[in-house]
Amino acid sequence: MLFKRLFFLGCIAMIGVSCGFGENTPSLPELHVHYDKNDKATKESFYLIEKNYKKYEAGTLEAADFEEMIDRCEFLLLKGASKLMGEQKDSYSPKEIEIILTSGVLAESKNIQLWVERFVGIIHIILGSDQSRISFADIKEMFRRMRLTARHISNVSELQKKLNIPDASSDQHQYWEIKRDVFSEIMKAVEILLQDSKGRINIPLVKKVILNQQKYFHLESWNRYIDAAYLINRIIYNHSDQYIAKEDIGSVLKMTRDTFEKIFEIQVLYEEKMLDTPQFSAMFEKYNLLLDSFLEAFYKSEGEKVRASDLSRLLGMLHLASSEEEAGIFVNALVALKGYVFQNQDLDFTRTDVQKMHLLLLGARESAKKAEEDFSNHVNKTDFEKIKPLWKNPLQPNQANVNALTISEVKLSSMLLYFIDHLISVYDMNRDGKLVVSSELSGIVRSVQHLISGFKKLMGDGSSVESATALNPDVVGKIILVIGDKLLINSNRDDALDRFEILDMVSFGIENDRFLASLTMKPLSWEEWVESGQFQNYFSQLVRSFPSHKVLYNYVLFIVKMFDIDPAQIPTDNQLRMVCGFMRLVEHIFLKYDTDLNGVLSLAELTGMYPHFEPLVKEAFEYYKAKGGVSTSTATWSDTWNYYTTSWDDIRKNVFFYALTYGAFPSAMPPDPSTYTVSCKRSVIVRLFSERVKEFLKDE
Repeated sequence: MLFKRLFFLGCIAMIGVSCGFGENTPSLPELHVHYDKNDKATKESFYLIEKNYKKYEAGTLEAADFEEMIDRCEFLLLKGASKLMGEQKDSYSPKEIEIILTSGVLAESKNIQLWVERFVGIIHIILGSDQSRISFADIKEMFRRMRLTARHISNVSELQKKLNIPDASSDQHQYWEIKRDVFSEIMKAVEILLQDSKGRINIPLVKKVILNQQKYFHLESWNRYIDAAYLINRIIYNHSDQYIAKEDIGSVLKMTRDTFEKIFEIQVLYEEKMLDTPQFSAMFEKYNLLLDSFLEAFYKSEGEKVRASDLSRLLGMLHLASSEEEAGIFVNALVALKGYVFQNQDLDFTRTDVQKMHLLLLGARESAKKAEEDFSNHVNKTDFEKIKPLWKNPLQPNQANVNALTISEVKLSSMLLYFIDHLISVYDMNRDGKLVVSSELSGIVRSVQHLISGFKKLMGDGSSVESATALNPDVVGKIILVIGDKLLINSNRDDALDRFEILDMVSFGIENDRFLASLTMKPLSWEEWVESGQFQNYFSQLVRSFPSHKVLYNYVLFIVKMFDIDPAQIPTDNQLRMVCGFMRLVEHIFLKYDTDLNGVLSLAELTGMYPHFEPLVKEAFEYYKAKGGVSTSTATWSDTWNYYTTSWDDIRKNVFFYALTYGAFPSAMPPDPSTYTVSCKRSVIVRLFSERVKEFLKDE
């Protein structure tokens, strides 16, 4: 089994054959030593190679063991050559090496040709050519370089053992951590194999030569990693995508290694499903660094622009769990967002775009760093009070009244506020530090929505955030204004959005994911979800407001059906996200306006609520009036309303009270609220939204 061990480990050292990247271990040739013909030194060499290879498979191979294997392999090759030739030659063909191995040293040669070709293929890659003969000096140099990779091969052995543990393949968090570490060790070994005795790289890397060796290794990932490296060479450094010059190899390899390591680290964090702010903050910061490292390297090069199609290809290669098409969703959203933020509609990234994005990402990180170092002086007391409640569950009083923030929450808040301030500076026409509803703002939100959807696709998430494609930008803007300016913690109801209201909306989305991540990994039915401890604890006030579990479940079920979801099916992550998000919005209404916390909005509470929703009510009212009225089994509005002398302001207010009491519009002139008991429960808001508001929003 002499050279099968050497060749196998040589392949590992070069490109990581089946070391945690999804491929099965290659079938090794069954070779046997002629013990009756070989001397003691030959037998001992074979025994040690076999023993140490078993250590590799067991995950216990030490660096000294690998060095010993290389020494023994070199000894046996020299011994075999002397037996065959009588004297050493200056160079050998692959066939001659095969003969050496089968003459006097090895008896059987099943598959030996394949393993010789693999060994020679590695040398071809390093030499940058497909030459048919390999010099003896090159073979000895290969052995020398392989010895230097011993520590990294030992580490791969240990990591490979962890990856083969059944729990590792099922635990995606651990799985991606090990893949990251394996890749890192392999790339370090590759860098060593490419350097001569003086630490220099004297031979270029020719893509064609490398791809020509694929047939000997049978690796699914081969082309993906190779293509990524050469695409980085073209996109970032504006050089050939077929040839990496010797002076560029070091920087390209470093960029490739750093990039894949960041991708693996992001994937590790993503598998935690943003369970806590530290994970989300770290992931946000790492992707910031990843994009910025590309931008900075590109700007230092001679490149004119980064094509969106190239960036889609590259991200599709880097994210092992995604395709180029899925990466395109993310990149297209990034291009659209770039158009809004930098007001440049170019479909690619120009040098000016790159410089602006680099400065924007750098500024966000510096803001986070300053906040981490001296948060008390970075944010004044008033601002701190606005940031403080955003990263806790506002529906739970014991969390909503916290008096401290973690470092991760501080950093994430600072980075997000930096981006938000930049956005406001672009579209704040009257320079009051606020944004009013506009088609641009709505477009930005939709771009961010698609960006999140694309990011989830990059992470291999089968589900993604549905965009409100049925709604035009103006309607989206109105929804944004209602949510951000009327319902959330920092809402000040001034018909504009300031930096903290926008941050509040971002926090709302993060909190939604965080809650869903806290659920058990086992798929839950809708009823099991409502019964779960996480649901009961998170929506504690909601649970207390219903007299029984059955009534509570029917409330949730009504919302499920409102989104045209089949309640008999196990919900997807996306369906849970929609239902949970809507439920939380309803809870925010009660959190904001249910001042006595009895779970019912009284006339006095609705009276205080009306001025904040009057613009939306007025618009809805005019919409139905323009359509000729509302016609259902319960309500008919017609032009006869024009004959009434009651002021339209009073009519709209009375419709508001009636609709929130009965969950439907009145069939005629709405009665005066003093003639009936005005009160609003959660289920009424849901019913009203389901029957009328959806129609109004979609028809817009």
